[in-house]
Amino acid sequence: MIKISLKNILLFLQAEASIKANELYPLLEFIRIETTGQQECTIVRSSMNAWVFFKCACETEAIPNVFLISDRILKGFAAQLSPDADILIYTKGAQIYLKSGKQEIKHQVMDSIDFPKFPDKNITGVRTEIPAAVIKSIKIAMAYTKQLQYSTAFSFVALAPNGDVFGSNGDFIYLKSTTVALPNVLIDQEAAAILDSEKDYRYMDNESYYFFICGNVTFGFIKTEMNRIDYSPFKSAGDPEKYFLVKTDDIIKFCSLCLAAAKELAPIGKISDNLLSYFDSSFNIDVKVDIETGGTIPVKDYKFSVQYMRKMMAALPYKIIHFSPVGENLIAYSPEDPNYIGVFSGTFKN
Repeated sequence: MIKISLKNILLFLQAEASIKANELYPLLEFIRIETTGQQECTIVRSSMNAWVFFKCACETEAIPNVFLISDRILKGFAAQLSPDADILIYTKGAQIYLKSGKQEIKHQVMDSIDFPKFPDKNITGVRTEIPAAVIKSIKIAMAYTKQLQYSTAFSFVALAPNGDVFGSNGDFIYLKSTTVALPNVLIDQEAAAILDSEKDYRYMDNESYYFFICGNVTFGFIKTEMNRIDYSPFKSAGDPEKYFLVKTDDIIKFCSLCLAAAKELAPIGKISDNLLSYFDSSFNIDVKVDIETGGTIPVKDYKFSVQYMRKMMAALPYKIIHFSPVGENLIAYSPEDPNYIGVFSGTFKN
């Protein structure tokens, strides 16, 4: 028997909310709760690629115990309870019970012997303190990665010991230089989605996994064998003194309008001087928005993917972007952040 406060259950469910289901391993539809007999328990959820390990206080018997509880059932049960409720968990025969006040639900007892062990053994890596500001950069970089069924080098956010945070889908690039000596690791999209950009973390690793620790929550993520992308050539490709500027809000609103109006799947927008425009001759759709631009060079014609431009601009925290042309592409800077560089693909003519 174990009694856990709903407050702690909800904190755990919030931490594991972005864990992806593993359809090949049905037992991972369950969470593992283990007690030590010392009025403390651990709650674990895993997809094998990602883990959440949560410690909290509880009321329990003096002997250790292990429970496997359906993640789906626990979420549904917790959603019906008052904020100050406690949840009693116990087994009777071949059933496991969740009880709180007059509410009760049960399901079949599952053997915990095949539930995978949390992979926190042999941690030898250097402990690195990673502040929330870097986590924010990781999540921005994630928006620039490519969403594919199978992972490629463009599916990961790259961290580097010199403090760089890098993400790219092959056409658009985000690079943020920080003053933190970061671990040399590739962060996958699931990991980047799970981390909270309002919190500081401690990073550690072992041979197969890397870990982000915050208070009583530890996240573990499997390492990849993928080679990282060499992004060094573009860092000095542009000329920050030769640029035209745009307001990110102008671009985002224009792209949103185009996507609402367009019939085609991949609309192409254009910047010409102080005008944003989109035209679809097949359906006679014509979108024009006057904007204020500026800078040291004029822009006669820059064509871009409306869908990708909106996504990449919306991810950035800046109000103003300076674009410096390199060939047909644009190197992006922001006067608000000298440590940011980006690349926006398209067709630039001047």
